[in-house]
Amino acid sequence: MGLLGIGIREARDRAQTRAAKKKLEAKLGRKVTERALYSLSANLEATEVSTPDPQAPPSRHISRRKMLIVFSSVLLIVLLGVPFVWVMSMSESEWNHLNPFTPKPPAGSFPQQLGTFRRSGEPEYHKRYSASSGPHFTATYYGPRTPWVEYTIWDFPNPASARDEFLAKRKSPEGRNRRMFQMGEDRYAFATLGEGNTTIYLLENNHIHCSHGLDRKAVIAFDAELCHQTPFTIGELSETGNLPVIPVLTLLNDYAKDSKAADLKYKLKTVVITGEVTVAEKNKKGKPVIAFMRPSAKSANDGMAICDFAEANEADALAIKKGETVRISARVFGNLLGNVMLQNCQKQ
Repeated sequence: MGLLGIGIREARDRAQTRAAKKKLEAKLGRKVTERALYSLSANLEATEVSTPDPQAPPSRHISRRKMLIVFSSVLLIVLLGVPFVWVMSMSESEWNHLNPFTPKPPAGSFPQQLGTFRRSGEPEYHKRYSASSGPHFTATYYGPRTPWVEYTIWDFPNPASARDEFLAKRKSPEGRNRRMFQMGEDRYAFATLGEGNTTIYLLENNHIHCSHGLDRKAVIAFDAELCHQTPFTIGELSETGNLPVIPVLTLLNDYAKDSKAADLKYKLKTVVITGEVTVAEKNKKGKPVIAFMRPSAKSANDGMAICDFAEANEADALAIKKGETVRISARVFGNLLGNVMLQNCQKQ
């Protein structure tokens, strides 16, 4: 064998020795000498380290990175979940007080003191509820004798929208025990007979103000302080007490002269009409048909005031005779095809 072959073999042996040395160091986890490669004890130690115990459970070692990921996930869930549960358990009032984006009432609209009435708590914002037409603000005021008044403001984008809603609220049905009273074009009230339940609406530019309570005098006093006007005249109500008495001829003439002006004067108001009955009949269903005409009228086409009686009052209506002069409480519905329609009629 030549010198070249000897050199190649020695280089190969050295490479194998270095590889074996690195392998043994990896198994033992420490440095070893080349001499230790041929040590029986070192090789036995490496065998013990590298051979897993078949009875031992599999290793469950978790890396530091994985532990950090798990911990961060749990922390994120806690940080997001706890506030979410807290917010979801809040009432609308609590949330609105904490939410910086909650709409605020018009400046100066809820003074702490209004005459003899003092506000209790902060104004509340409400998106909507059954008795409301939309977003609004409310606050409760207490008077000197502790009668409460609930004060509500609807804030509209423009006066036209406010007036449309103001007129729509005025069409709320009165019923037998509920009356509407108007004091000017921008102020009206609903009051319940024999009770203190009273609601007063006031239109002001693009706002509708509402004062409501169970003590009629307190509501009237609060409304007067609110709008700086003469206190609303409602008085003690009875079935027909304080209702305007209008001759049916006056009602017919007013509608014949100017229907729109008559609507502003009478529509949706409860009045007592008096006059001589021109028509007293039954329709095909057996219901009473009571109507009034002008003395100069030649036919129904000249315009009539037609009464519609509730079922509970039909027996009294059927007893009315043609030519009889009567007093009838009614809610004026308005003009329909040249006739004045009267609802919820009741003979007095």
